[in-house]
Amino acid sequence: MSIIKIKRGLKTNVAAQTLQAGEPLFATDTGELYVGNGSTKILINPKSESWVAPTLLNSWVNYTGLGFAPTGYYKDPHGIVRLRGFIHSGVSEQNMFVLPVGYRPAYDMRLPGVGNDVFIQLQIGADGVIKNVGVISNSFVSFDGITFLAEQ
Repeated sequence: MSIIKIKRGLKTNVAAQTLQAGEPLFATDTGELYVGNGSTKILINPKSESWVAPTLLNSWVNYTGLGFAPTGYYKDPHGIVRLRGFIHSGVSEQNMFVLPVGYRPAYDMRLPGVGNDVFIQLQIGADGVIKNVGVISNSFVSFDGITFLAEQ
């Protein structure tokens, strides 16, 4: 049976380590795992960002009843932006919030969503603007399960 040896140490010491191609290194204080490729180290288990609460616009507010998560977004290690939350009482077909640069699609998108217990369209613009399209009531809009690739 072969034994695999893994270099390990604190994150502050990772930069000083030299790794051969395929050689692993584990940062004991952060849980990060690196693998050498012969010239540098590649982090193979990056952590996801924390949820960010956007500034809601045009009278939209978080729906805080019944235990729903507050509106938020984050980008996972693969560049996928994930949305969550329920909002209500805003101005229909107006900007709900704006995603910052780095969290935006390359082109305008229309994605299926739920609002007022019916299917709606959410428009996510290349400029970061998110708004509902075609909803004549403002009872609520859900962002749960909305995902897309951040390309700009």
